Order: sequence, then structure tokens, then C-alpha cells
Amino acid sequence: MRGWIHAMAVLACSAQAATISDFDGAWLYDKSRSADVSAAVEACVAKTIFVVRAVARPRLLKTNVPYDRITIATSPSEVKVVYGAAGKPVVSAPDGKSIPWKREDGEIFQLSHELKGDRLVEIFRGDDGSKQESFGASADGTTLSVDVKVTSPKLPEPLVYRLVYKRKD
Repeated sequence: MRGWIHAMAVLACSAQAATISDFDGAWLYDKSRSADVSAAVEACVAKTIFVVRAVARPRLLKTNVPYDRITIATSPSEVKVVYGAAGKPVVSAPDGKSIPWKREDGEIFQLSHELKGDRLVEIFRGDDGSKQESFGASADGTTLSVDVKVTSPKLPEPLVYRLVYKRKD
């Protein structure tokens, strides 16, 4: 009985909810464990008419690049995500409230970050759709999964894929 209680206590401790600081660090792209984004885009646009496909394919490929690294820095009042080595920081409070954010090409989005269970969720909402990136850190803190979901009324279904990153030593 005593061993069973100890095992349950260990399981209870290991099942604790994630904290926002679990995502802090530099993460390097693991192509071998990630989805083929081009194939996911092709599968998504294949269900559209030719004219929509001709516009949607290049736009989705341009805005769904697997960056070579992601750097995340958090505090109780701020989440900052940098895509690539020198990308523009994506910064907002971790409370889920949207704020205006301008991408490098000038397009303006509503941006939000929020800790939902064991995932850090980042959402960009624009005039023609949204992109949600749901970050999940492995229990041992060595791997970051990024589940991406792009929705638009112009797409027959969401574009969905997973990228995997390894913690940089």
C-alpha cells in the first residue's frame, strides 16, 4: 500500500499544470520530426477551385514558413516570441486579450497570447482569417511542439500541421 501511495504522489506531481516560464528559451527546428508544410498546404488548397488555389497556395506558403529557431521569453506581464534569428518580436500580455500587431509587410493583426492548460496559445486574427499557434513543452523540457491551425472563409477547411523544435543547449 505504501508503494502505491508513493507512486500516486509522483504521478500527481508530474501531472502539474504548465507554467508560462516552461516555454522560455531558444528552440531549434527539428525537420525530421515536423510535418511537411508544403504537403499540408497542397492538401488544403487541392479542395478549392483553380482561381482560389492560385492565390491561396503562394500566400499560405509565404506565411507558414518553418523557422530555423523560435525564441520565447515570458514574464507574468508579457510573452515575447521571436521567429528566426532576427525576426520582429511578437509581444503581448499573457491574458488572452487582443492587441494590434503589425507584421513586417505592414499587414495589421489582432494578437493574443494565453496559457490554456499545458499549452501557450498565440493567435493572429486578420481581415481574411486567423492563425493559431499552440506551443507545448515536453515533460522533460527538451522539446517544443507547435500545432498550427490557419482558418479563412476562403479555405474549404483549416490548414493544420505540427512543427517540432529541440531546446538549444
